[in-house]
Amino acid sequence: MRVLGLVAAAVVAVLAIASPASARDLRCNGAYKGKTLDDVTVPRGAACTLTGSTVRGDVVVLKNAYFQATATVVRGDVEGKRAQTVFIDTGSKVGGSVEAVRTIQFYVYNSMVGEDIEPERTVEAVQICGNTVRKGNIEVRRSGTDVLIGDPLAVGCRGNVVRRGDIMVTRNYSLVEFVLRGNTIMRGDLEVTNNTGPTPKLVQDNLGIGRIVCRGNTLLTASNNRGWNRKLGQCAA
Repeated sequence: MRVLGLVAAAVVAVLAIASPASARDLRCNGAYKGKTLDDVTVPRGAACTLTGSTVRGDVVVLKNAYFQATATVVRGDVEGKRAQTVFIDTGSKVGGSVEAVRTIQFYVYNSMVGEDIEPERTVEAVQICGNTVRKGNIEVRRSGTDVLIGDPLAVGCRGNVVRRGDIMVTRNYSLVEFVLRGNTIMRGDLEVTNNTGPTPKLVQDNLGIGRIVCRGNTLLTASNNRGWNRKLGQCAA
């Protein structure tokens, strides 16, 4: 019996040593399914897709690179740095934030995010649909030209739920569309300020109990925003 005990102890010790080694850092250029990884870097110009995988650390997407995660858990942050595309797709969970600066396309769909969703200076498209943000903000700044933050009237773009935080959309320029529709902010504010461009700015059917503030926007239409304690500026009606 003692020998069996020693063997069992040895097996446990080997597994304890081997388990961390089963995950690894990855410079990702290709498609991976069902992997467990530590940190992931998508090199310049590479294309990386993760499906049904787990990233224990962070994902960094470098210049002109494409990254898509579907049904994937990222325990840290996802960060785009002048990337081509950052795409967090259906069924994914990000423990930290999803952020990008000067990325061409930024998409977050039907996922759970622990902290912020924050694209800045996105060149072509920002689409944020059907997500739940646990404790953080959705903040879209200085981006264009297609800005879509919830739109249940469009196919596949449910409103977002922010449990504790704000939605802030400021200084964007729209040429294709600008829609904030069907979002729910449980504890926080909705601020839409200084957005320009020739397309209509639609702020409609958003539910909250804090403040909704709209100021300095061109061609803005606000309607049926319900439950707010205070309605200010262009959203006062």
